[in-house]
Amino acid sequence: MIETRWSRLLLAALASSAFAVGCTAEEATDEPQEDTSDVTTVVQSGVKNQSIGNCWIYAHTGWVEALNKRATKTELNLSESYASYWDWFTKVTSWPDTALDSKGAFSAGGTWTLYRWEVARYGVINEADFIPEEATNQTSSRQSAALRAFTESLKNGALKTVEARKNRALVRAELDKAFGLSPAVIAKLDKLFGKDGMKSITQNPQTTRKEVGISAPYDIAIAWPNATTHAEVKGTLSDAVATGQKGWKEANYPQPTDEKGRRAFQIRVQKALNDQAPAILWWNVDFNALSGTVFSAEQLAKRGAGRTGGHMTLGFDYQVKLANGTVLKAGETVTDRKLLDAAVDPAAQLQFLRVKNSWGGTGLDGVGDAPPSGYYDLDMAYLNGKVADGYGWVAAVLPPGY
Repeated sequence: MIETRWSRLLLAALASSAFAVGCTAEEATDEPQEDTSDVTTVVQSGVKNQSIGNCWIYAHTGWVEALNKRATKTELNLSESYASYWDWFTKVTSWPDTALDSKGAFSAGGTWTLYRWEVARYGVINEADFIPEEATNQTSSRQSAALRAFTESLKNGALKTVEARKNRALVRAELDKAFGLSPAVIAKLDKLFGKDGMKSITQNPQTTRKEVGISAPYDIAIAWPNATTHAEVKGTLSDAVATGQKGWKEANYPQPTDEKGRRAFQIRVQKALNDQAPAILWWNVDFNALSGTVFSAEQLAKRGAGRTGGHMTLGFDYQVKLANGTVLKAGETVTDRKLLDAAVDPAAQLQFLRVKNSWGGTGLDGVGDAPPSGYYDLDMAYLNGKVADGYGWVAAVLPPGY
């Protein structure tokens, strides 16, 4: 789990926060299970298991897969390794003198705005077309090997000098080696982006993109809800990552002194989930707060502060106590619009959020489907409390109008 402050003004323009978020993974082995009986019924793709501190890429890739699945009723298996490849290329070539931190580490962390920029420039690819050997794997061993090799190149190898890191073709060649890309895949990247990575995905005609199997954002069909009518809106990924009216927006969770503001923020997220939108949630992890599949303030108080850092996941479901005392339980379907409206009343009490994680299946006996394997419950007392250098809940990325 890595939370890194970037000093460059240019990165601040790309990043919606001063922090880049990454995270470590808890080991788990269960196969992902799908459960659709919830207060909300948010469409999600299968659970994956990150091997390095790039949870933000897993959250954003899962977000694209979910929006596409809602629109097409089919499931993509997009490559997180491909997104990491171009993210590392961007960081090193854009900020060559700060590629390594004071401890000699390279950060795999990032933000919503960084992903939005990078996917617009480099698009997406199915895992089977980037690293075919990992097409059916829940966990990528190639990413962890690539991170070690690329960090070594930055420390002691071909990219150890700032001048070398300014050589875009050299950085790309080192990434090709680090990720163990095949000659055929390297040729695809060369054709679309050039050996120096200077061309963008949109500078290539659709016929060329189809030929090499790399899609621009406007090649990816998605669907999202209208905040006013609750009706489904269809478009392409280019709409969602744009800065215009159809673009998704990141919002920060208010400080504890703003109790009304916090409840209003919670309501925005609940409304998005009620309309089956996979909100991206940024929060701080303290592993001492984890018991089974629940992060709770009570557990954290018992054990004291532990290993911490920023994390990104996808919102899936929630549990709420209505003003009249009725509890709408996570995992139990609610289709009555009056009940869903009562759930977003300011007097209702949100008890916990259920999130799709990137730590693989839970592998825990007796967990069953509450939550389903690979999903975790975040107690609101935990999210509202002090965690790491901040508070539990940091921000959310929501559809337009929410």
